[in-house]
Amino acid sequence: LLEKNDDRLRKFVNNCCETAQNDDPVKVVESITWRIQQNRFNIHAQTSQKEKKNTKKVLKCPKCKDFDKNKDSNNLKLHIFHHYLDFWEDKVAKMTKNDTFCDKCSPLKRIVGANPEGCRTALICHRAIQHEELRTVLENDKELPEGFIEDLFGDISSKPVKVMHAGKSNSKPDERSDKDKSEQDIREERERILQE
Repeated sequence: LLEKNDDRLRKFVNNCCETAQNDDPVKVVESITWRIQQNRFNIHAQTSQKEKKNTKKVLKCPKCKDFDKNKDSNNLKLHIFHHYLDFWEDKVAKMTKNDTFCDKCSPLKRIVGANPEGCRTALICHRAIQHEELRTVLENDKELPEGFIEDLFGDISSKPVKVMHAGKSNSKPDERSDKDKSEQDIREERERILQE
């Protein structure tokens, strides 16, 4: 029926489906996404189960029940400084405007709040986390469980944080450029990023 009524299908019906693709109907090409997933899987397979469990450790707030299932130390830092606002009572003055500047930052960092009290809280949060005043407060609190501060802050990096400024060159002559890094350094950095 198709052969008689449809010119386009007549050729197909007469020749059947004999084409050059019959011998090799599919071309298999390795996907870059698959390759990346396999590399990630191989890196994770090399790490021990103990290391994996340490990255997912639950960090509870020792002062309240709000963070009983928390696994992110940064979220806990943003929460826990509220329990110690009295520490900054004399250190951070009451605000009259919705914005201010942190005098400890270089260059000065602008801190903004919805209202003067919110601006003061934002400045306290900034100082607690960015200037590590929270660590000082927690070290003075004798009621905290043993090892809590180490779990919250982790290992202190021996390498200082590099602050980048737009329009300025931050490179020093003694620093190695990315071109000079060995493949081992690059591999270790990739593994560290994957584990975070």
